[in-house]
Amino acid sequence: MVHLATKGAGRFSFGLFGTVANYSDHDGIRALVAEAKLHGFDGATCIHPGVVPLLNEGFYVSDQELSEAQRVIDVFDEAERQGSASISLDGKMIDIPVVERARKLVEKAQRWR
Repeated sequence: MVHLATKGAGRFSFGLFGTVANYSDHDGIRALVAEAKLHGFDGATCIHPGVVPLLNEGFYVSDQELSEAQRVIDVFDEAERQGSASISLDGKMIDIPVVERARKLVEKAQRWR
């Protein structure tokens, strides 16, 4: 609930669905980070400095993610100028909430880079 409230308020949300106490389990931590990112978390905290590179790597917005988000925005903006409020792109429905997520991803990448 805290995560949802935080995201609803337009803030960064930090957390994982597990523990990083076993900081030497890099594969396990990478899996936790991937799951958290999939659910919209922006980062996480840790108790050991050896985990920091794994968190940075996992929560970083890749060039591919950034490119895909910008493509969604560009295609949607053009469709919106033509009067559409939703489109299909690569077999996926793109509507305002999807575009807003893409805009936030681009904004996050710009802040972090």
